[in-house]
Order: sequence, then C-alpha cells, then structure tokens
Amino acid sequence: AAFWYSQGCFIGCPLCDHLSGRRQVDLCGLGANATLDPRLRTVNLDAPAGSELDIYRHNPWRAPGTAPVADACGLAGGTPWPQE
Repeated sequence: AAFWYSQGCFIGCPLCDHLSGRRQVDLCGLGANATLDPRLRTVNLDAPAGSELDIYRHNPWRAPGTAPVADACGLAGGTPWPQE
C-alpha cells in the first residue's frame, strides 16, 4: 500500500487538521454532505447513503473537489511532521 495521503482533510473543511485521519464525523461542523452518486460507492454498500451507518459519508472521496489537501501528492504518513 502507498502511504502518501493527507490526514484530517474532510469535505467542507477549509483546512486539514493533520490529526483526525480515521474520524468518521463532520469534523469542522459545517454540515457538508457527500455528493457522489450512491450507486458509485465501492465500500459499506449495505448502509443507506447518508445514514448513521454510512460511516464514510464525510470522507473526501465521497465529495470530490470539496475537501482540502495538504499537498497535491499527499504526505508520507499523512502528516507534515515525522512520526514518533
């Protein structure tokens, strides 16, 4: 697996927080919603789109172009600082 990505970059947020990589919440509280057609989902297919069971509804791939990025190529390990 490639480990070049950005952590804490959720749809609707103005900036990445670099900490919240696996949180499944509306991180910045702005109410942004997934825009991807539910028929195009490839994971968690049994959960109704947008429901509490749809745990990936705030992730960047669910609303292309609406999440910030820390670097266009991603960051090694997802953060701008070395892992300890």
